[in-house]
Amino acid sequence: METHIWGDDVAGKVKDWIYVSNLSLHQIIFGMEPRGNFKHSDQYRTIFGADELLYVLSGVLVINNPEDGETHKVESGEAVFFRKDTWHHAFNHSDDYLQVLEFFSPPPLHGTSGLYAKEKKLLKNPLYKRNNLSYPNDKFINENSFKIIKNNNLIWSLEGPNQEVLV
Repeated sequence: METHIWGDDVAGKVKDWIYVSNLSLHQIIFGMEPRGNFKHSDQYRTIFGADELLYVLSGVLVINNPEDGETHKVESGEAVFFRKDTWHHAFNHSDDYLQVLEFFSPPPLHGTSGLYAKEKKLLKNPLYKRNNLSYPNDKFINENSFKIIKNNNLIWSLEGPNQEVLV
């Protein structure tokens, strides 16, 4: 396992534990101090050419799309999924160390991370709330860039010749 510190004084700094990063898979755990955050800077843009799944192991993740202000709270044991080309900022909204299991596909070895992000126009005025929508309405729900996955969203099944595998 390899470790890496991502970020700068503007974007914030995040510790990455890189478990696998090859042509097929990129899987890390990233960590953030209590009340810490990462945003973006000119050097560290948080928009990638990959889909991401973030599973919260500890702490409380608040994920924000600074392009439109969409913001969600993701608790320990929950996950958030978003598609490529989604700007994202993250905040540890707890007094505990935040640890997040991240899956990133296609992996950075395909040019989907830093180099890809540098080609995107820098987002100059990040938003942290939505002013243009009221809740509830279908437009609000259907335009979310983040999909939050909670335990009650999971669909379980039993597999194997004797139904011994819970999937």
